Amino acid sequence: MIFRFQSKCLKGLIILLISTFSTMKVSSQVVEAGVHAGYSFSKFTLDQNRLNDQVFVKAGKPFSGFTFGIQVLVSPPKLQSTTSFRIVPSLLLEASVCRCGGNIELSLTTPNGVRTFNELSYLIYRGEYSAKFVAGIKGLQLMLGPMITNQFYTSVKIGASEGSQYAGDQFKALALGYEFGVSTKLNRVHLSMRYNRIIGAYGKKTDLIPTAYKHFQIRFMLHYYFLQKNKGKNWGSIYWD
Repeated sequence: MIFRFQSKCLKGLIILLISTFSTMKVSSQVVEAGVHAGYSFSKFTLDQNRLNDQVFVKAGKPFSGFTFGIQVLVSPPKLQSTTSFRIVPSLLLEASVCRCGGNIELSLTTPNGVRTFNELSYLIYRGEYSAKFVAGIKGLQLMLGPMITNQFYTSVKIGASEGSQYAGDQFKALALGYEFGVSTKLNRVHLSMRYNRIIGAYGKKTDLIPTAYKHFQIRFMLHYYFLQKNKGKNWGSIYWD
């Protein structure tokens, strides 16, 4: 039920993004392009912990990672100053590579009652592609939009002494998610804090761990725009190009 509700909301958001972009295209715009980098805290969540008499799992500590990529910001032309309240809509398109992951604490009980404990540390490299609606209110911006991610490589390390093993088959190759946050932009520099989440299960059930992981991140992002194209600057005001 929750997944269906989230899917309907996401479809509505995509329609809103398309309509916003179409409106901005008609009235001319300011287009900016640049690069970005960010620092993140990733974590898995679980629907259940005690899977059976032998297996107990719970989410471990957050995983520190980073992301980098490119972006395009499409905004309306700058109007002359006004004292009235006004929301400025923009469209932010991003393509990123994320080094993220998560930790799982696994407890196994053998038939003779001996319990063993291991920490599973997952490292995930994935691509992320998103389109976000940005609502600017004076110096503050609110952003929200869908995201598609594809997995490049995933490994898992069992305990501190063991080496890493390939774990790409434990996660979806393609997944749908969303991201929302707050930001502020000063000339060419754009700072934001975001919440990023995969919709539904991101992991897959296995014979050892018959439950699917969910995944979310808290991100701190820095954008720099080195290209800018203005069309219709001060459109609708007494100032013209």
